[in-house]
Amino acid sequence: METAFSRVDIITLYDRVIAGLEDEHDIRILCNLMLTKLIVLDPIETQRRLDFISQRFRAILSFKPKDGAVKQELEKIDEASRGVLRVSLQLSSAFPAADAAEWASYGEWIRKNYSPQLKTLGDEGMQKND
Repeated sequence: METAFSRVDIITLYDRVIAGLEDEHDIRILCNLMLTKLIVLDPIETQRRLDFISQRFRAILSFKPKDGAVKQELEKIDEASRGVLRVSLQLSSAFPAADAAEWASYGEWIRKNYSPQLKTLGDEGMQKND
């Protein structure tokens, strides 16, 4: 992504990445990874898209598995939630004063509903930096 970034239509790229957040598990993982790269490569456009990102992230975190879901499906849902929360922490760190209303509401919502998971992910991130 870093080598071809200057030749890519940024608007289309962001549209595809954000749309990919609603896709199947593997695509969602790649889109989360791309978002973490885009924070550095194009912070202005990333910040501009925070409301759209928060909508997709909220939908992922709000997903409830069907009764009788198999273990593998539950693990994928848990992994998706952890990935979204991890990227949310990175975005919040990169844009602490973001002026995006929906993003701010989403931030409050995850702090209220996912505080233990956020703390665990934050602790893991600090350990990686040591």
